[in-house]
Amino acid sequence: MNAIHWVTCLVGLAVVLSSLELLSLRREYLPGGFYYCDRELARLTPPRAFLPGVWTVASLYPVFYAIIGLRMLLGALLLVDAPTGWGKPAVLFATVAISLFIGSRLEFGMSAADTMSGVVLTGLGIAALAPSSALAQQSAVWFLALQTTFAYTAAGVTKLYIPAWRDGTYLATALGSGTYGHPLAARLMGHRAIALAASWTVIVWECSFPLALLLGAPGAIVYCAIAALFHASIGLFMGLKMFVFVFGSTYPAIIACAIQVHQLTGIWPAK
Repeated sequence: MNAIHWVTCLVGLAVVLSSLELLSLRREYLPGGFYYCDRELARLTPPRAFLPGVWTVASLYPVFYAIIGLRMLLGALLLVDAPTGWGKPAVLFATVAISLFIGSRLEFGMSAADTMSGVVLTGLGIAALAPSSALAQQSAVWFLALQTTFAYTAAGVTKLYIPAWRDGTYLATALGSGTYGHPLAARLMGHRAIALAASWTVIVWECSFPLALLLGAPGAIVYCAIAALFHASIGLFMGLKMFVFVFGSTYPAIIACAIQVHQLTGIWPAK
């Protein structure tokens, strides 16, 4: 399906960019750096029971740095949707495995965007095992669309039950913090009315995200465009840049599913 192609290319872009971000932290893997790891520390990391010798060597610089580079190259292959035949699931699952290793090795600094990229890559990998099966391709598209829809909706419902989100103080506190804050955003959220309006806009949009699948292609595009702006603003103000690329990779699946729903119901315009 065309949606599978675009999802593959976009998640490949996300993998390349996140790998480049990790490669830019080279000094942090050296002695004295935040991610420095010697042999003794490598032996204490959680998956040490599995091939401890291999794990130790792979965790040390420069081998670990080279593994990140390999992940970037695999992402580049996905970006151009180059793998064919059995090469495609091999690249997808290898990227998942390497990403899991990198996440376990770093332990800190990973985010929900990394988890979501693993979900997307795994879904694509399973679909790639049966490239000639229309059912497998359709199932993968729906899996990715529903996974993203559930993620947004669950986030909105969770916020709805948090008083600090309902009264706007959570956004004001987060955007005024030293970790995720930003001077401009902090000034804006310093106005109670703006913080309250922004909080409820996010809550309503996230809770209503299932409508993206029910309003045809135009509705899906609008919801996905808002999502992209939302993640872009988070990247700008809070530094969480990868969300826009990882979640954005699933938007072609959402739009494709919205078109299919229209074709079944005929209620909303397809395009």
